Amino acid sequence: MTDPALSPYHQKMPRTLVQLLKYGFFGGLSFLIFIIVSEGIELLLPEWVSESLPDAVRSTRLNFIQTAAFIPANLFAFWSNRNFVFQKGRHRPGTEFTLFMVCVTLSYIGGILASRYLVEIYGWPNFLASVGFAFSSALVNFIARKFLVFKA
Repeated sequence: MTDPALSPYHQKMPRTLVQLLKYGFFGGLSFLIFIIVSEGIELLLPEWVSESLPDAVRSTRLNFIQTAAFIPANLFAFWSNRNFVFQKGRHRPGTEFTLFMVCVTLSYIGGILASRYLVEIYGWPNFLASVGFAFSSALVNFIARKFLVFKA
């Protein structure tokens, strides 16, 4: 079955591949929002997350910054996934948003744990720990959004 919203070129590609490409594009924009917010806060409060702080203190403070950045990034992700990546309609809009946020929360917890691990065990710099946070979250989110939240 073809999707009339797709161009003839995209209709020949497997649907999951098209979704994955769109997810990658909009996920990249979400990631950009996440990085702009988190790096912006770090620029405003450089002493609060200085890499000269003990790793345990720095990773905890970095998690607060990542939480602040995660919120606008995921509001954009919901909007873009719902309107451009997946088909809406598996659930009512309120249920869709609730399921999306449950999936986001689970991926957030995984991202926080990954970030803490990268800082406290390996001493990674803040930026790389934030990339690890976003990457681990993205992996969980694609699967959850495709099969639980939106129509596949």
